[in-house]
Amino acid sequence: MIEHKQDTFDIARDTLKANCAGLDDQQIEAVMETRNVVVSAGAGSGKTTVLASRFAYLVEAKHIPVEKILTLTFTKKAATEMKERIFTGLQH
Repeated sequence: MIEHKQDTFDIARDTLKANCAGLDDQQIEAVMETRNVVVSAGAGSGKTTVLASRFAYLVEAKHIPVEKILTLTFTKKAATEMKERIFTGLQH
């Protein structure tokens, strides 16, 4: 179980910018939400991008261990894409 912590953190602006490149304000809000979230939207709306960005944000900014984060999707194809995007996002 991940505890909700109210402590402050300092994240490099470049890291946050890279994690949120191309996202609109609502998507960035979803990426930076500190509570558990469900991202639900139509095809091609950026769900995978938001979830991959959120994963990288939680690891890099909030220092949450990878094994403590659960990201779900509905198809094997989407899961493969999510895995690739998360891996790429953590490489920058």
